Amino acid sequence: MQFSFAVKKLDDNLKQTLVILQNCRTLYDQDGICESNLLDTLTRTGENLDQLRETLQNILAANERRFDMIEFLVQALNMEHHIVGEMQSYMRVIPDEELKADLNKLLLEETKHEEALASRIRSLGGESQTTYNVAPRPREISILELLKRHKISDEQCRQHYEVGLTRFREPEFQWILGQLAMEEREHVTQLDALIQKYQSSDVMSQELKHIKWVDPYMGTPGDRPWVE
Repeated sequence: MQFSFAVKKLDDNLKQTLVILQNCRTLYDQDGICESNLLDTLTRTGENLDQLRETLQNILAANERRFDMIEFLVQALNMEHHIVGEMQSYMRVIPDEELKADLNKLLLEETKHEEALASRIRSLGGESQTTYNVAPRPREISILELLKRHKISDEQCRQHYEVGLTRFREPEFQWILGQLAMEEREHVTQLDALIQKYQSSDVMSQELKHIKWVDPYMGTPGDRPWVE
């Protein structure tokens, strides 16, 4: 399985190389270069790369479904990784211990999702690499807005899994996606309850209405005049 995925990466790199090679050929013509040996090298290199890609097609065709699954799971993994990263970030600055306990339960479940997806990707021969792009954050935000942002992310994750249920018919794959979709629906239900609770101004203290993002690595509370 790992070999076929490595072949897929090789083919992707060859495809990019051919694009760069074609750009070199265009620049060769635009710059009016007249070196027959160089032109011959560019031409033969392109032909050889095309031939190499042709020899890989049988392997790629035989594993196309698996590559599709891996790509879908990697997308899901990045979505879950984003949710985990965001939750870990804002749980550091939430002063309400009861709310932190509720969110920590959700965080543990999201972390399990991330681990399950990474394991499944590896079992298919893929690489469970993740990216985490931090969106611009306001200097202050209420807990209500944080909960709503988290709900949107969970909804997007659930929709992704449900798309997979219609796209992939393999029983084992369907079971995995079904479980994840069901748990994300439950997360949304729990978040709806928290949002309903904190929509009441009587419940939400002034501290929770104005939470400041603070980098935990920039000193201790009370000793950070540049952020406090």
